[in-house]
Amino acid sequence: MDEGKILASLKNREPEAFRLLFNRFHTPMLDHVTRIVNNRTDAEDIVSEVIIDFYNKAVYQKIESQLFVYLLRMCTSTSLNFIRSRNRREERHTAYYDNPANRTNYTPQA
Repeated sequence: MDEGKILASLKNREPEAFRLLFNRFHTPMLDHVTRIVNNRTDAEDIVSEVIIDFYNKAVYQKIESQLFVYLLRMCTSTSLNFIRSRNRREERHTAYYDNPANRTNYTPQA
């Protein structure tokens, strides 16, 4: 199905609109996000989040054309935010455990 029909279906709030959106764009979006985050499981979560947000927040009401391009931009933005968040978590974790004051001298008892 072409983008125009899917967009019209979304704007008319037709019951099958979400399914059409998902079936048409899920796989290419997943491939795109997987290349960015280098992890298929994280990519699946990101794509699901983007599709659900796109549908629930009625973002499609603002779009006149290039639905797929818009979805890819949403995926890219969400993926980059995910990477930034992951990097900050890793930095905090490393900083905490590299600090000698945070180490314990715990020795298991036999």
